[in-house]
Amino acid sequence: MLPFLAVHAGRLAAPHARPSTDQRTWPRRILPIVLALWLAGGTLAIYPHFLAYFNPIGGGPENGWRFLVDSNIDWGQDMKGLQDWMEREKVERVRLAWFGTARPEYYGVSYDLLPGVPYGFLLWSDPPFDRTNPEPGVYAISVSILAGAVLPDPDLYAWFRARPPDDRIGYSVFIYRVPAP
Repeated sequence: MLPFLAVHAGRLAAPHARPSTDQRTWPRRILPIVLALWLAGGTLAIYPHFLAYFNPIGGGPENGWRFLVDSNIDWGQDMKGLQDWMEREKVERVRLAWFGTARPEYYGVSYDLLPGVPYGFLLWSDPPFDRTNPEPGVYAISVSILAGAVLPDPDLYAWFRARPPDDRIGYSVFIYRVPAP
């Protein structure tokens, strides 16, 4: 859409374009400007999480993971945000399932590995948690892993997917606090 929008905006700014008094041309001239401002506003509002941008009509960045996963929304880019969140919330350790090649240790994230991609991929056949009644703790799960699109068993994290997250790190890591019974 952006190339067409640029061509249209250029046409509107052409020196031969004169204001018209015809009432039918006014909306055609204003609509592209309004849409361009809407796009710019939406883009600025998601800063610095541009990878997760989804048009508000399409569900916005909060729901983008329901339509696209993998590298379309999640490259492990929120690992620094996870570390900041852990520090702010005084969480010493998380149970982590993430998508991406970034090493959590680099960011100072203390974690117990859960099935993920590429790290923890082999854990999916015998996950270190009860998939129907997870053990108490703080779970940090990337949306690509949560959606199940990249694991052999797409329902491995169904228990978490059925609940709203307790917190979100950017738009790619969801936090779930599982309380003790």
